[in-house]
Amino acid sequence: MSCKYVLGYSGGLAGTACLVAGGRILSWAEPERGAPGSAAIAGCLEAADVSWKNVDMVVDCAVEAFALNPRDPLVTVPDGIPRMTVSRHDALAHAAAAYSPFHDGAVAVVSCYGTERYEREAGV
Repeated sequence: MSCKYVLGYSGGLAGTACLVAGGRILSWAEPERGAPGSAAIAGCLEAADVSWKNVDMVVDCAVEAFALNPRDPLVTVPDGIPRMTVSRHDALAHAAAAYSPFHDGAVAVVSCYGTERYEREAGV
């Protein structure tokens, strides 16, 4: 069975990237200050010595998918690779629950208050 590679991306135009295979994190990268998020994506793939032809899916952790334009860091994703956008709040809650030592519980996700994006998502 071939290994399935999933590239995760979060943070908009200057975010971080993570490459996962078989439930394990293979690499992660963030761009240098002021560099575009596409630099994090390229760095993540390079660190794991994986090319786009091996990536099976891209998961964008955001409020909504960015419109594909020349400034979009995910514009470098080749055609044919499925792309899924998940809410960052859902992603944070699932990650917290997955690593919790408890069998039962509740997860509360607290996000920064005051940004237009937060207010739009929270319906404030």
